[in-house]
Amino acid sequence: MKCPYLKGTYLESCKATRDVYVPSQFEFNEYCMHNGHKMCPLYTKSAYEGKPIAAADAEALVSLAK
Repeated sequence: MKCPYLKGTYLESCKATRDVYVPSQFEFNEYCMHNGHKMCPLYTKSAYEGKPIAAADAEALVSLAK
């Protein structure tokens, strides 16, 4: 099952953030397209807080995960 925050048809974007966030190819393959989304730093923080996260927080989380 793909991530519930993944939106779009031709250009997929992540709705776990307040601003538009386009996942990298690595993030898309590892997190977005299957149950790996439960390990995604953006998904886990947004789900924990119950709301989309700030873009600055998203960039920081992604850089720590790499």
